[in-house]
Amino acid sequence: MANVTQLKFMQDDEQEQGGENLKLYIEQTMRFTRLLHGLDQAKFKLSKRQV
Repeated sequence: MANVTQLKFMQDDEQEQGGENLKLYIEQTMRFTRLLHGLDQAKFKLSKRQV
């Protein structure tokens, strides 16, 4: 699975090459970022319960 930095690099590369799949990379980056944010929130909530 790609990380956000890789997705952004692929997005930039795609834009330089004409942008045929640019929308796909933008959507994947946003989806991945939201997923990571949700995991961070869950981790934070769990860590507060353990204290």
